[in-house]
Amino acid sequence: MYELKADWIKYWKNQKLDFLVAPGFGTEALDHGGSKDGSLIAAYAYIYSILGMVSVAQPIATTIAI
Repeated sequence: MYELKADWIKYWKNQKLDFLVAPGFGTEALDHGGSKDGSLIAAYAYIYSILGMVSVAQPIATTIAI
């Protein structure tokens, strides 16, 4: 696992990336085992969990006064 993480970091450095902004997984938490049904929906987010890398979800909302 450490080798995979090191390769990932090396790739980012070679691309001169400091961070990546990606869309969030816009759904509630799935029941245990439920991710097998929607694994392709959020597959891009799984790599960060597997590698033990920090990821953050920043909610953004707009309030409209009526």
